[in-house]
Amino acid sequence: MMALHEGMTYERDAEKRAPYAQRSLEFTNRINDMLSKKMVRKVKNRWGGYEFWPWDRAGFHKVQPR
Repeated sequence: MMALHEGMTYERDAEKRAPYAQRSLEFTNRINDMLSKKMVRKVKNRWGGYEFWPWDRAGFHKVQPR
């Protein structure tokens, strides 16, 4: 996944970037609802609140009133 990201981000030549784009599309097409549910998990943060990882990281830096 990191190789795809780096290839898409840092490669300036469109012809060299095309294979990275194709593999990236194939990768995202393989993510279905069942896999997505396995990847996402509800975790308790240090302030006692709950977040959904890996996407909801915004609440991690906020101090919540008690």
